[in-house]
Amino acid sequence: MVTDQYPNICLIVLDTLRKDVFEDHATEIQSLSDVEFSEMRATAGWTVPSHGSIFTGELTHEHGVHSESFDFSGIGDGWMGDLPGEYSLRAVSANQYISPQFGVDWFDELREVSPTRRFAGGMDVQTFLRETDSEPPRSYLQFLGEAVSSGESIAPSLANGAALKLTSLCERIPAESPFDGGARSVSRELVDLVDEDGPTFCYANYMDAHGPHAPHRGMDSSMYDCPPTWHTKMYDDWTINLADGLAGLEAEVEWMRQLYRADVEYLDRVIAETVGRVQETTDRPTVVIICGDHGEMLGFDYEDYRVQHLCSLHDSLLHVPFHIVDPRREESETRDGLASLADVGEIVRGLVAGHVPNVSRERVFAEIAGAGTYGDLPDEADEEYWNRWQRAAYDGETRYVWDELGGCEDVPEWATDRFGEWEFDGGGSDVDDAVMGRLEELGYA
Repeated sequence: MVTDQYPNICLIVLDTLRKDVFEDHATEIQSLSDVEFSEMRATAGWTVPSHGSIFTGELTHEHGVHSESFDFSGIGDGWMGDLPGEYSLRAVSANQYISPQFGVDWFDELREVSPTRRFAGGMDVQTFLRETDSEPPRSYLQFLGEAVSSGESIAPSLANGAALKLTSLCERIPAESPFDGGARSVSRELVDLVDEDGPTFCYANYMDAHGPHAPHRGMDSSMYDCPPTWHTKMYDDWTINLADGLAGLEAEVEWMRQLYRADVEYLDRVIAETVGRVQETTDRPTVVIICGDHGEMLGFDYEDYRVQHLCSLHDSLLHVPFHIVDPRREESETRDGLASLADVGEIVRGLVAGHVPNVSRERVFAEIAGAGTYGDLPDEADEEYWNRWQRAAYDGETRYVWDELGGCEDVPEWATDRFGEWEFDGGGSDVDDAVMGRLEELGYA
């Protein structure tokens, strides 16, 4: 084992991963863990502002990436620019937001995967079909011709096309999909990205815990009892979120909960296997951080029967798992103090130097600006309410949540002083039809 050089660092973000479900169903990751931060809190309730904080160490009003400005290009390379120059910066993302289309340009290499691009080196089938003027079957023939003429990417392009056709066939039969939400694809790319010479910092985003949820053959089928071709896009989240209760969709919400748990259990198996494969790739020590960027609301009464992760700073969204697998450590430990994803950079820098820094705090903070949707709100939604700015502060076991509409009167001065005025800049972001299509699939537009 190489001991006189910097370690490889892999930051694995399991998108939309709430702490309690992880504890119950991610036993393999927990068994691998050398250090756990048991009270880690996200700085926001959804991907864009949370990642802004992960990459910069700042809160939403400071880094400026939120519902009114989805563009990461203004944040620079954050703390990654402080890593020793020997490090190569690489990434693989299944999340459309963490991509060059939204200004993520600080990695030396970034590979994108999706349900229509399971092999990052090949053509994105969705993008091609959206851009062609032809209808099937002519569009399929055009895709085949483009793939054949694409040189080195012919094999992965054809594989992407075949995967999409097989998925469509399973929908018509009907049968469970043979494909997951992208986890196997992300893992394959992640293992390939870790440099045999190194050192490498790798970021990986897995979207399997994020909706939409549907059964697939990699899942433990004993964990759900919905029909094999049922999926969560068969009902509208807003129908529930705008109702007083579950709007008569109790059975569907329970199926959603079952599939969410099954996706987390599946991710646990995939990630545990991936950690082993990554660590076997080189003789250099490889440290793996595994965390959620935010959680999920599952329609429980204590969540006011809300589902998904928009428009809220509920603790179901902010309490996230955070584990470090470090082969250099001889003993495992649990750190129980409050911690924040804003300190990921400090943790990475500490791991590079050979230790896990103490980032426990007496107080941590979170903040969102707006609903967290790229498209318009439903006509029946009160736009002032759903697009309001919200803030949260934890002081030990006490939690405060307030908003710009005056939703809480007992917030201490130290909490409001941390944020200042209710002001932010909104620059917006323009995306092409293919990107918008992926955001629609994920429920963001």
